[in-house]
Amino acid sequence: GYVVECVSLSAGHVEVLESRFVCFGTAMTRLAKTVLVGVVDQYCYGEPSAVAILTGKLVTNANDMHAAVVAFGAASLSDVAALEDALKRIGEQLLCYRGLCTGLQGKAFLPDCLVPVFEALSHVTYGANLMGAGSGGFILGVLKDGCSREAARDAACEAVRSSGHEQAVTLSLEHASLVV
Repeated sequence: GYVVECVSLSAGHVEVLESRFVCFGTAMTRLAKTVLVGVVDQYCYGEPSAVAILTGKLVTNANDMHAAVVAFGAASLSDVAALEDALKRIGEQLLCYRGLCTGLQGKAFLPDCLVPVFEALSHVTYGANLMGAGSGGFILGVLKDGCSREAARDAACEAVRSSGHEQAVTLSLEHASLVV
């Protein structure tokens, strides 16, 4: 099962992590209740892939994310390679989580209009996922070394423009939401 545990990070580690997170508001309304009912129905009907995701793969992903954050916190701030490796692992777990959510919910989780955004972000982030529901989802990612939030914003916005989804997607770079 799931075990929730606080991971303490030094002020220096928090500063590094905050500098590498990128967050976009999508302004897309997501119907959390509809998604939840669909997932619960799949589980109750014994749909094999949903059962496997809910009873095993999500737990593994949560444990792997926890281990990545612990490794990040344990790395010396002077060990750039260890910090970068841990940031990469955190991003990879976000990417894994996106795959599991898509496996459970399909287009209800990841609409076609956002697929080009994630493809563009794959060049500047180690991984990103759509988080939140209700008044709009947020895309959270971990920037690769040397990549900026502005580069991520430019890549994501160009992907929206070139895919023809300008009417469906409005992206805003969220600075205030990056506090760890």
